[in-house]
Amino acid sequence: RCSKEKGKKKLKGDIDAGHAAQSAKRAGGYIRNFLVYDMAVFLGCVGVMAYVITSRPEIEYDHWVVQQTFFACQIVYGFSSIPFFLFTLPLLQSILTHTVPTAYDYKGRACAVVGPPRPRPEGGQSMMDLLPMEEAQELFGQMQAVAMGRLRGKEAAASM
Repeated sequence: RCSKEKGKKKLKGDIDAGHAAQSAKRAGGYIRNFLVYDMAVFLGCVGVMAYVITSRPEIEYDHWVVQQTFFACQIVYGFSSIPFFLFTLPLLQSILTHTVPTAYDYKGRACAVVGPPRPRPEGGQSMMDLLPMEEAQELFGQMQAVAMGRLRGKEAAASM
């Protein structure tokens, strides 16, 4: 029983991926460009550090100029990582990486992430019972008044 006997031998229709960008067609996709950028910035920082260290009359690693340059390289490298922030945003993460979160079941098979069960409020109360609607509306009205300048924060806190 070979898998060829059970599975489809030929797909129906034509799958055309001509609309995809050139960088998305090769292995690594878009992230490869980010990694090349990261490597270039890193090597640039290392090069600046090497130049500063070797330009000292006596190669001193604890000279104040070397320490300042090291700090500046840390700042530059930190700011250069801002494009990677896009991968932390939930919606953009799935668009850029074309992946979905997966986990493993007890047999080691890949499956969808379920996550931990949501905690129940103590005493079986729902969230609506914790703050009555009238009190929530009063609180919201006071927050609006403080934001609009009609009421001072101290006055709003005193009235509660």
